[in-house]
Amino acid sequence: MDDPHRQHLAQQILIAIVVVLTVLSLLRILTADAQAPTPTAPALAEWSETTQTLLAAAVVGEGGWTSGVDHDAIPWLLYRRWQQIGSGSFDDVIQQYCRALDGGRPWLLELDAAGTQPPSWPVDRASWHRHQPLWLKIRARIGAWAAGKVRNPCPTAVHFGGAMDAPHGALVPARCAGSLNRFWTVRRG
Repeated sequence: MDDPHRQHLAQQILIAIVVVLTVLSLLRILTADAQAPTPTAPALAEWSETTQTLLAAAVVGEGGWTSGVDHDAIPWLLYRRWQQIGSGSFDDVIQQYCRALDGGRPWLLELDAAGTQPPSWPVDRASWHRHQPLWLKIRARIGAWAAGKVRNPCPTAVHFGGAMDAPHGALVPARCAGSLNRFWTVRRG
């Protein structure tokens, strides 16, 4: 084969490799999504309006108003923790695990399903008019999560926290692109 034919063959092989790698990457992504467990709502007795509102407040307290990744990942992690504990209520796990609900920002615990301005809302620092639509969107997202319509963006995570929450033991950073919090998983091997 002369040089132009060899170059053409090399280009064709390179294109074939790129196509195969692209297809394999897409299959990996699709398989990972298909294998990711679908959320199931807690038992109906545990899934009251109060529980949904508490979980949404925890998501705001821990993930802020606009971090969709955190809003999706935190309910998964809390629900998994509740399942592992095997006793107590989901509300108890939410309150015990989320430091943001410790009373330092009392308005978090005053948020309601209707989107009414909390009595202790810091009107001198933030507009409820601007935050109310964000709150209602987050509250609706929690309902979508419970209905199994929200996938887990951090499926390997077993713990989350901020910069002040250093991992310990066998915990290593989990892949959780776009999150405000740090998410950790258990070190393998």
